[in-house]
Amino acid sequence: EASERGNLQLPSAENFMVTSKLFELISALAANDTNESYFMFQTKCEDVAVYLKNECLSSGMEGITAGDKAVENIDTIYSQKSVPKRVKEWLRIEPLAERAEGNLFWSQPLLPLDCLPETEVQCLSENKAVHRCLFKYKNT
Repeated sequence: EASERGNLQLPSAENFMVTSKLFELISALAANDTNESYFMFQTKCEDVAVYLKNECLSSGMEGITAGDKAVENIDTIYSQKSVPKRVKEWLRIEPLAERAEGNLFWSQPLLPLDCLPETEVQCLSENKAVHRCLFKYKNT
């Protein structure tokens, strides 16, 4: 079963991308902060977005819901934008994969337009989807 093998497109190297160890470090840093701590991520890779969202939740972060800015149906967004080859291949391999949609995925930029990161600017100029989530560290 594909779900037992994990995402076949992600490298098998343990230090690839963001690891659970990195999320532990983020949580430890946030725990030492007397202010509220937030973690935002964005990516143009839908499978990576789903992976990161799940890692954030499993590390104890609280998802900030997007409300009326939530991605209700990612395929609707793709119908208006170009679908990356990576996404097509991912869905071919894992047709029942969890998708980057729902109340934790934001359809609009989280930062002011004059503060957008390079990847988001590139995606907007190339009419590609950007997957965004915002999390708050839960102070215990």
